[in-house]
Amino acid sequence: DGDTLIGISFHQQMETPGLGAEIIEPWFRGQFKGKKLFKDGKFYGVKVVKGKVEASIKDPALIPHHLDGISGATITSDGVTEIMTENVKRYLHFLEKNRKTL
Repeated sequence: DGDTLIGISFHQQMETPGLGAEIIEPWFRGQFKGKKLFKDGKFYGVKVVKGKVEASIKDPALIPHHLDGISGATITSDGVTEIMTENVKRYLHFLEKNRKTL
């Protein structure tokens, strides 16, 4: 639908084993399924929080836009947030044009 994520793959990573390398683990990648890129019709992206989403996000309406963080991997988490916000903006015109028609 141009809004809902169906998943993610990381094809190359050189993160620290047991820390940032967790981005390739099913528990982390599985969080992307069903997450939303738009909130109230505007691009919001998907962001990684420190800790658990339920403990970090007070507004339930924001939960579909956030992922549980990776303990000890703040830089990696920030990088994933940048991918899912700033880098996805490159495709914003396509997504907005085709939303609900895909």
